[in-house]
Amino acid sequence: MAQGPALGLELADQLADDPRLVAYPQLPAVRATFLQRLGRPGDARREFERAAAFSQNADERRLYLSQAAALIDP
Repeated sequence: MAQGPALGLELADQLADDPRLVAYPQLPAVRATFLQRLGRPGDARREFERAAAFSQNADERRLYLSQAAALIDP
């Protein structure tokens, strides 16, 4: 975050190759946040939906789906 969302997204993408994180819901949620800050709401929405699909916690899943629903393509 300190060096901007583009670098943050790049770093998060590097983590996506780690097999231990394939179904970790926070990784797509982090990617979604960076994508949102980069002005890419459609991509961010898809990542929040992925995060929700991976989450095993109902409250967390609702949060991610709410965040996805709030994003509107320009």
